[in-house]
Amino acid sequence: MYTLGAYVAYLLSKDVITAIIVSGLVGFTAGIVLRYLIKFLSKNTIEATIVSLGFGISIEEILRMSLQTSYFLVVEVKETFLNIFGEKISILQLTQAGISLLFFILLFALFKSNYGLKLKFIEEDLELAELYGVDADKYIFSVITVTSFLISVSGCLLSTTQALSPLMGFPILICGIIVAALAVIFGGIGARLHINSILVSVTYSLLAGIVL
Repeated sequence: MYTLGAYVAYLLSKDVITAIIVSGLVGFTAGIVLRYLIKFLSKNTIEATIVSLGFGISIEEILRMSLQTSYFLVVEVKETFLNIFGEKISILQLTQAGISLLFFILLFALFKSNYGLKLKFIEEDLELAELYGVDADKYIFSVITVTSFLISVSGCLLSTTQALSPLMGFPILICGIIVAALAVIFGGIGARLHINSILVSVTYSLLAGIVL
């Protein structure tokens, strides 16, 4: 989904607003396809993961065959910096941090809502949630499509910071798996799990920056 958004940005780089809108629609549509593939081809989490990975690889191969060239550059970006307490901070980094913070605030508010309570119920015990009349399929559908929408838009927004290739989404995927796994180890569901994800993400990013 991330790669799809980035390639939409490349194809529509002359119109930024259109690129953002189209990348969101493409991601949302791909999310619908993925949801039905998971629903009809898998019976458990492991099978759903395999189906999702296969879907991602198919997107990669379609991009590779249709566009041929290994790497693309959307546009050359000139970095601008602010001096904060004697440290030079990239405006792009500040923007990314602001968007991330806004996203997690909205996510926290979501999990405090009635919708979020049902999501936590499904996350904790899917079968019990369905027994109590929660339409789990509707909630799973909305989570996959909205997440696909957001990830595709993220790929579009960040496309100018890196060279585009069909494999560009895999480092993001690996980091996401590591962060999610560590957050689950710390425990919690709903808002607590995502707060753990924030803390793990920041720590992982700092450690990765030091190592690299």
